[in-house]
Amino acid sequence: LKSIRAVVEHSGEKGRALENTVSSFLRSLLPKEYGVSTGFIAYSTSEGVKLSRQLDIIIYDALRGAPIVSLDSCHIFPIEYVYAYVEVKTSIKSSSDSVKKYPDNSVERCLEINKELRGINKRYFWVPGPDATTTAILHCQEGFSIRSFLFSFTSEGKVAQDPEKLSHRISEFSERIGHPVHFHGILIADLGFFQTIPI
Repeated sequence: LKSIRAVVEHSGEKGRALENTVSSFLRSLLPKEYGVSTGFIAYSTSEGVKLSRQLDIIIYDALRGAPIVSLDSCHIFPIEYVYAYVEVKTSIKSSSDSVKKYPDNSVERCLEINKELRGINKRYFWVPGPDATTTAILHCQEGFSIRSFLFSFTSEGKVAQDPEKLSHRISEFSERIGHPVHFHGILIADLGFFQTIPI
């Protein structure tokens, strides 16, 4: 973070550099069958195919799947091959409920986005029909949401810098906005790793 801040001034380029740093870190840890990229998720709805918001990092099945669109800066992946997404922030903070709109780097906004993305839980697959040699049936697998993670280089503010207060805020806000919100893990480099454990 200090190196990127020292040499990159443009905020967009700084964000991409930070995402590339986290992507490289993940690639060094994950087995080769997991692909790491950035871009969008394509998913089917009753109104047709839609795209998710742009995601910082997408972890996908690199053996069985591939992007359906490849651009220089990002890719589009079908939901059927996506395992998880990682949101990357320079810093994370907690905001008061008195604000009209939560800032992009607030844990509350990250949880709102999390709920939206985890609501995409229908995956469609062609499976052999009764006459397996000539027919196929479109099968819908429902209820399987993608895993979700948050990576932040730093924390700011009294709540975000206190693990106990931050844990309580995440739990309280998640309960308030309801299912299917669920962060599987939050890594704040200057604070620690938070894991959501279902009870």
